[in-house]
Amino acid sequence: MRQACPFAFPWASWRSGIVIGLACGCLEALVVGQVANLQAQTTSITSSGLHTAISSSGTTTFIEGGTRPGGGPHLFHSFGELNVGTGDTAQFVNGVSFDGAGHPLTAGLPTSNIFGRVTGNSLSSIFGTIDSATNFPTANLWLINPNGFLFGPTAALNVGGSVNISTADYLKMTDGTKFNARPGPADSLLSMAPVEAFGFLERTTQSPVFGTITVRGSELAVPTSKSLTMVGGDIGITGQLNQVTQSARGLLFAPSGQIQLASVASKGEVVIGTTASGLPDLKVDSFSQLGNISLSEQAILDTSLDPFDSSGNPGGMVQIRAGSLTMDRSIIASNTVVGNISGAPAVVDLNVAGRTLLQNDSTIDVSGNPGGTVQIRAGSLTMDRSIIASSTLGNISGAPTAVDLNVAGHTLLQNGSTIHTETEGAGKAGDVRVNTGQLTLVNGARIGSSSLSDATGDSGNINISVIDLFSSRGSVVGSEGGEGAGGNVSINAGTIQLAEDTAIFTSSAGFKDAGDVRLTSGRDMLSTDSIVVATAFQASGGNIEVTAPRIIGIFRSGVMTSVRSAPSFSGGNIRIDPIALIILDSAISTHTPPGGGGSISLIATGTLITNPNSIVASSGNTSGFYKNSGLEVLGGVPQAQYRQVDFSGDRCAADPQGQFSSFVQTGRDGVPQIPGGYAPSPLLSLNRLVSNVPGAPSPRLTAARLGLINMGVDSSSLFRFGSACRS
Repeated sequence: MRQACPFAFPWASWRSGIVIGLACGCLEALVVGQVANLQAQTTSITSSGLHTAISSSGTTTFIEGGTRPGGGPHLFHSFGELNVGTGDTAQFVNGVSFDGAGHPLTAGLPTSNIFGRVTGNSLSSIFGTIDSATNFPTANLWLINPNGFLFGPTAALNVGGSVNISTADYLKMTDGTKFNARPGPADSLLSMAPVEAFGFLERTTQSPVFGTITVRGSELAVPTSKSLTMVGGDIGITGQLNQVTQSARGLLFAPSGQIQLASVASKGEVVIGTTASGLPDLKVDSFSQLGNISLSEQAILDTSLDPFDSSGNPGGMVQIRAGSLTMDRSIIASNTVVGNISGAPAVVDLNVAGRTLLQNDSTIDVSGNPGGTVQIRAGSLTMDRSIIASSTLGNISGAPTAVDLNVAGHTLLQNGSTIHTETEGAGKAGDVRVNTGQLTLVNGARIGSSSLSDATGDSGNINISVIDLFSSRGSVVGSEGGEGAGGNVSINAGTIQLAEDTAIFTSSAGFKDAGDVRLTSGRDMLSTDSIVVATAFQASGGNIEVTAPRIIGIFRSGVMTSVRSAPSFSGGNIRIDPIALIILDSAISTHTPPGGGGSISLIATGTLITNPNSIVASSGNTSGFYKNSGLEVLGGVPQAQYRQVDFSGDRCAADPQGQFSSFVQTGRDGVPQIPGGYAPSPLLSLNRLVSNVPGAPSPRLTAARLGLINMGVDSSSLFRFGSACRS
C-alpha cells in the first residue's frame, strides 16, 4: 500500500482543475458583448471566372462548373465574393465542369481536391455552412482570399477531406505552376500537381485586418484523420458563450488528425513538408517576419480521438508557426480517451520566433497509450496559472522526452503554473527537458513528473539546462514515483538560486528506488529556506550531488536523503563539491533505519559551518561522513556523526598562510602512520587557494580565497589559526 510522502505534491490535481475551471468559466462573464458586431450576415457568392456557376434555392447556394486541368481530379473555382449567411449553406456540386481549353466534361468525375479563390477586395464572412461532402465525399477543400476570413459563431464545415483556409496570394504546385488569387494569364496553366506551398507577396495595404483569419465562437471540424489548416496573417481564435446551452464555443476539431496554424507578416512561401520524424510540417524559413496567433476566451484546438471512435486511431497533432503566440484561458489538446487503445503518440509542436504566453488557466495537454509529446521552440516563454502536461494512460511507455522546451531567452513560470508528465499505468512517464536562457520559478510553479498511486510505471526524468535558475515562493522541481521508480532530477545552470520554500526532490513510494538529484552550477549555488531531497519508502534512496566551481551556500535549508521503512535497503549518498562551502542553520543528512546508511562527502577548499544548530549527520549501520576540506565551525560545535573508515588515513595539507586547518587529502607517500598519531603536514599548493585581491590583508585574503568576499563575508572574526591536523 502506498504511504503518504511529506514531499509528495498533488501533480494529478491539474486535470480536475481544468474541468472545474472550464465548467465554472462557462458561467462567468465571457466576452458576450462580442456578439453585437457579429449579427447574422447575408449570403453573397459571385463568380469571377474559371467556369464557376452560381445558383440558389431557398437557403442553399449551389456552386457548380469549375475548371479541371486535363480532366483530372483537381477542380478549380473562382469567386468575386464568398460570404455565407447565418442558417445558409454554400454547397459544391459535382456537375458538368470544363477542361483547361474550356471544353465541357462529364458530370460526377472523381475529385481529390477542390480549390476556390476570392478575387474581390473584401474578406469572406462565413456564418453558415460550407458543404462539399454531400457531392464530394472524400475531396479536400482549399480556399484562398488575400483579404481575410471571418468565421462567425454559427459557421460550420461539412467537408469529407482536409480543409485549408489561407490568405495567401497564390498556391504553388510541385511542378512550379501557381493558382493565383488574382486572375491572369497563369489561369490557363492550372496544374494537376499537388500543392507545395502557400505564397505571400509584399503587402501594399497597412490595414491591420487585411489578410487576417478570425474564428469567433465557431465550431469547425473535419473528419477523423484529416487536417484543418489555416495559413495567413494574424490568426485569432476566440471562444464565445452559447446563451442557450451555457457552454463555450470556439473550437477547431480534427480527431486523430492535424490542426496546423501558420501566421506570417512578410513576403515568402509557407512550404508544406514533413518533420524529421515524418509528421506534416509547415516550413516558414523564407519569411523575414512572422505574425501573431491568439487563442482566447476558452478557444480550443483539439485533435483528440473521437470519443465515439473505437477503431484504434492514434492521437493527432497540433502545429503552430508564428512570431508570437498568446493563449488566454484556452486549451490545446490531443488525447486518446477510449479504453486502452494504442497508436502513434499525439504531438503538440509549437515554433514561435518571439514570445509565447500562456495565462489564466490555459492548458496544453496530450495523453494516450503511449503518452504524447509537447515540443516548444520560442524566443521567450511565460506561463501564468497555466499547464503543459503529457500523460501515459496505458502499458506503453511515453515518448523519451514528453515535454521538450527550447527557449532562447527568458522562461517564467508563476502562480502555480505547471510543466508535468505522468503515468497512470505500467508505461513509463515521459521525461521533461527544459533548455532556456534564464529560468524563473515563482509562487508555486512546478516542473515535475509522477507515477500515480495505482500506476506501476516509473516516473520520468527532469533535465534542466539554463544560463541561470531562480526559484522561490514554494516552487517545486521533482520526480515522484508511486509504485514505480522515481526519476532523476538534473539541473545544470550558470548560477542556481533556491529561495523561500523551494523544493528539489525525487521520491519513490513503492518497491522501486528513488532517482538521483544532481545540481551543477557553472559559478555559484545558493539555497535559502529551501530543501533538496531524495527519499524512498520501501526501496533504496537516491543520491544527491551538488557541485559548483566557486561557492555553495546552504542557509536555513536541508540537503537530505532517506529510506523510511525498509531496513534491507540503503540510503542515498550526498556529495557537495565547491571551492567554498557555507552552512548556516541547515541540515545535511542521510537517514536509514537499521540497514545501509548513505555517506556524506564534503569536498571543498574551505567549509564554514556558521551556527551550532547546523547538522551534518548520517545514520545507519554503514553510514559515513567524509571531509575533504578545511573545516571551520563558528558559534559552537555542530552535531556531526561520522565513521572512521581507515585507521591510518591520508595525511592532510596545511594552508601555507596558516589561517585554519585543512582536511584536504594528499596521500601517505608510502610508510603508513601510527593510528592516532600526528601526520606530517606538507604545504598545500597556492593554486588551490587563489586570491583575486592583490595586497589584501590576511583576513580579507582568506575570505577572497574561499570566495566568501563575493557574499560580503569579510571579517577577521570569522577566521582562526591552525596548521596541523590528526591523521
